[in-house]
Amino acid sequence: MFSPSCPVCGSSSKKLANPEGRDLHEFDCKRCGRFSITGSAEAVLENKKPTDRQKMNLSSWLRQNSGSSINTTNLDSLLSLAAPTFAERADLLLGRIAREAAHAGASVSIEAPGWGSNGEMWCSISWSLHWEELVYLLTAYLGDEKQWITYSSVMSSVSAKITPKGYERLDELRHTSAAEPIGFCAMWFDKEVLPAWTDAISPAIRDAGYRDVRIDSVHHNNRIDDEIMAQIRRSRFVVADFTGQRGGVYFEAGFAIGLGLPVIWTIREDALKDVHFDNRQYNFIQWNPSDLQAFRRALTSRIEATLGRGPVAA
Repeated sequence: MFSPSCPVCGSSSKKLANPEGRDLHEFDCKRCGRFSITGSAEAVLENKKPTDRQKMNLSSWLRQNSGSSINTTNLDSLLSLAAPTFAERADLLLGRIAREAAHAGASVSIEAPGWGSNGEMWCSISWSLHWEELVYLLTAYLGDEKQWITYSSVMSSVSAKITPKGYERLDELRHTSAAEPIGFCAMWFDKEVLPAWTDAISPAIRDAGYRDVRIDSVHHNNRIDDEIMAQIRRSRFVVADFTGQRGGVYFEAGFAIGLGLPVIWTIREDALKDVHFDNRQYNFIQWNPSDLQAFRRALTSRIEATLGRGPVAA
């Protein structure tokens, strides 16, 4: 059945059947995509009265991390999510236009939010607060300032076409991400899974010829979320371990996908059942704490099969 509004962003959404015996409501929202939220988290969210920017940041994060679940444990951290920088949002938007275009030189129609339009999706992809902000990104920045697109406006839509300079920008982004042979690891920072990092993930990345980076080992003066995004942008790939179901891991994997970086999915074998439903489609490397050397070998093989041998001596 159709719900009058999404509990996160207020857009029209389809409320799916509740999983049997669980206080969990699943939604398919025009802006947020597919996600689930517990009834208690929905009540807390309504009482907190988050700002429009908080709601839209959460909505964009849900779009990037399809199938995520909101509960009272992770709600506060999700409401504190910071948007990517203005330039990063423009890059995400440019990359999506390229994926939507039928061929080089083809136009892509981006419509204002409304019944039957694709506007909510485009606002979410670009982390835009509303249609006006999305249009500003498209016209004033991608078009007039950078000349990465040409555009025309008709009624409540913008038709965008990537220019040769825009394709050069996309090539530059791919080259920049490939410039440093870094394998970034997103995972739960808990002693329960520390051996997986020290005995398997870290040495596997080095065995494959790349530098291993985890954010807790990086010295920086920036906000932690800004530094995470900066490190991912410098990386060739991301190893995302979902053991512990940390919201940050879903965010970092989604951000990497948005940049076009390969994500290698791993999880402790007893935790696969907890992965959010839309993420179960990925080919997870499952590991057992009693045999981390097998995990190390499997991860090394997956990295080399995905990206080839790296240039860093093990």
